[in-house]
Amino acid sequence: MVQWFQTKVIPFMSKISRLKYLLVLRDSFMLAFPATIFGSFSVVLMNLPFAPEGFTKIVTEIFGNANNATMAIMTIFVSLGIGFYLAKAKDYNDDAHFVAITTLVSFFLVTPTSRVLESGDTITGLFNISNLGASGMFVGMIVSFIAAELHCFVIKKGWKITMPEMVPATVAKSFSALIPMLFSLIIVTLLNYGITKISGNNLHVLIFMWLQAPLLGIGGTFGALMVTQFLIQLFWFFGIHGHNVVNPITSPIFTTLGLQNLEAYTHGQERVNIITQQFQDIFTVGLGGSGMTLIVVLMMIFVMKSKTLKSLGRLAIGPGMFNVNEPVTFGLPVVLNPLAFVPWVFGTMLCAAIAYFAMKFGLVPLTTGVAIPWTTPIFISGIMATNSLAGGILQLVQAAVIGIIWFPFLKAIDKQYLKNDIEEEE
Repeated sequence: MVQWFQTKVIPFMSKISRLKYLLVLRDSFMLAFPATIFGSFSVVLMNLPFAPEGFTKIVTEIFGNANNATMAIMTIFVSLGIGFYLAKAKDYNDDAHFVAITTLVSFFLVTPTSRVLESGDTITGLFNISNLGASGMFVGMIVSFIAAELHCFVIKKGWKITMPEMVPATVAKSFSALIPMLFSLIIVTLLNYGITKISGNNLHVLIFMWLQAPLLGIGGTFGALMVTQFLIQLFWFFGIHGHNVVNPITSPIFTTLGLQNLEAYTHGQERVNIITQQFQDIFTVGLGGSGMTLIVVLMMIFVMKSKTLKSLGRLAIGPGMFNVNEPVTFGLPVVLNPLAFVPWVFGTMLCAAIAYFAMKFGLVPLTTGVAIPWTTPIFISGIMATNSLAGGILQLVQAAVIGIIWFPFLKAIDKQYLKNDIEEEE
């Protein structure tokens, strides 16, 4: 079975994880990470539990627009990133910024600027901010990839305006990008016009109904959580970075679900998505890294008897506090260790399920959609992700369950190392 997995499954999934479009998508989501962290901490400051009303009022006056300028317009950053990184992936480095402009403009071209109010009046000349965030995410991704490919196609064909050598380089590059950009924008405009006329709906409505809503519906289920967690842990068990394989596929869905929660949270509405990118980061990785091994490290130091595990625990506790657990994964080791398979894979799945049902039954608030760095220590990250003390307590409960599951297996590993220690001393 191990041989079959290593020779058949891992090479196949590794190829998927290296697909150009998935890598571009992954890098595009990370492009605005610093800005989204700023927006997220601003939202946290404006909604601190038990904060004095005067403090909240002042903070809101100062940072009130931070979310609208960052998280709420996430699709703009993703569209820019897709153009930039796809051009880089095709080795058109000098044209990357022009391709990014093409993808951004293309997204705006298909985004309606008119809205019908509840009163029945129609306003024009304004973008609906929800179309620039969660609602427009899949439109932005699809249109940006199409526009970027069209732009790169024209570059490859060599269709460009070449200026004389005496023309400044900046001006020459702008003219060189003119035909590729015009070609892409015209095609996108005509496609949008044709689809709109034939269907009677704009592209945002169509993609949301036929693609985004079904994918989000599937991605937000308990089954999707279990499959995702199982695959991540299984790949790690075989020495493959599970998150690098799975996240490029799941991140667009989980991030969009998180943005929906954020929109609801900032407007005082009920949050509906249990599974979000924040759930994945905080209530699985956030307990000591993949496998939730912080409690395992503590047991190595204070409960286990072998010198090897105690030394490994002292080495791993520092990184583990910030959810980096490669010392455990490769030092215990977890990789290809039969004694670690059950707690590593199924223990993590059980604890993810505990978090899911704790939120489903209202014991813990759902994640707010605020972006929390995955390196944030346990308990603090749980509170910040849910804006509730219950989020931190949930992480502690998960850690205790992981410790109980791991104990007999870790004890068996400890006996092996203890036997080796005795033999070395003799």
